[in-house]
Parts: sequence; structure tokens; C-alpha cells
Amino acid sequence: MFLSEVKRGASVNLTVKNKAGASAIFQTTALEGNRSGTNHALVVNCIKHGGKVVSFEGFSVTADINLPGEDDRKVKYLISNIALLKRGNQTYHVLYSHDNASPKDRRDAIRVPLDEPANIRIGDRAPITVRTKDVSISGIAFYIPGSVTVKENEPVEAAFSCAALNATYKVSASVARMEKQPDGRILIGCRLSTFNKSIVALVTFLARKQGIPMPSL
Repeated sequence: MFLSEVKRGASVNLTVKNKAGASAIFQTTALEGNRSGTNHALVVNCIKHGGKVVSFEGFSVTADINLPGEDDRKVKYLISNIALLKRGNQTYHVLYSHDNASPKDRRDAIRVPLDEPANIRIGDRAPITVRTKDVSISGIAFYIPGSVTVKENEPVEAAFSCAALNATYKVSASVARMEKQPDGRILIGCRLSTFNKSIVALVTFLARKQGIPMPSL
């Protein structure tokens, strides 16, 4: 997936580093993508700090982008240049990159079915027993009762099992997406808070068992 293919509304986090290694993060939103030959561009809302438009000249920049509607899929790009674009009275930033999304991000996008029981705690509420739907190396989805009230970004502590491996996993996550199901349940997609090697091993095992190709890191 190239930068120019990112859809409007995607959340964009720019990590900016100077030559000394100090870094800062700026948040913005994708508006439209454009392509000219091998050069891919993404127009984003103007990034300001202290009321002033940010200049990125002389800094190295990477972009982490959350794709809308895909709760646990993130893509990362090395940004080759950032320019200003003026349209009438409005100012925008334009991100440029020649690169495709990294192999790790394509691996992150692989979600494998996992229909197993799980115990989860949402926020500070009492734990409940639910079912898992699928898992990736960066997220997991659960079916929860329709009577449960849940909000985006709420913390989730979960313990779930994999019968095929006779193993139990514990993860910390946050709610990224909620979707009402026809049977009344709510599907919540959760983003894992930290990289978890045991989850990588689980996803790799399940993908191979189910014949799902996994890109290598």
C-alpha cells in the first residue's frame, strides 16, 4: 500500500527527529492522496504548534497511519519531504514518500479467526466472559453482550485461550472500534498496547494451520 492510497479520514501520527535523536509527535488527518510516477503524496490537515505552522525542514520524519474501519491495521512510511499547499485561504501539509508500507505493517494486517472463550475487563468494570473473533499481531476482536456499554479508547485487560496449543494468553489493549451485530452482540476491535512475542507466535501458528500466507518480517 502506497502513501497515495491512504483514504480520507485516516489518523496520521508524524514522528519527527532531529540529528541529536530528540523526537516529537504531531497528529493530523489524511485528506487526499496523489501520485506522480513513483512519487506518492498525501495531503493532510495543516499541522500547527503554538498557533504557528510547523516547518519540518532538516528533520527526519516517519508517518504511522491508522486506516479507518480497520481497527488493528497500521501502516508506516518513511517521509522523504513535507511541503506546504495553499488553496485559497486554507493551508495544508503534503507528505511525500517513494516507499510502500513496510513488510511488518503488511504482516500486522493479517487477522486469523480464533473462536475461543475469553475473560475481559473493560475499564474498571467487573470481568465478563466473551468470545474471541480473530487476532493479529497488533490487535484482537471480541464479541461482547449488547448490554455492555463501551467507549473508544477504553482500556481492556483480556485473558483468552487457544485449545490447539493448550495455552492461555494475557494482553492489555484499548478499544479501537465497536460494531453492533445482527444477533444483538457488539463486536469490539482492540489494539494491543505493546508488542507481544507470544501473540506473534500464536498468529503465525494459526495462519499456517489455516493456510493463510504470512509475510516475513
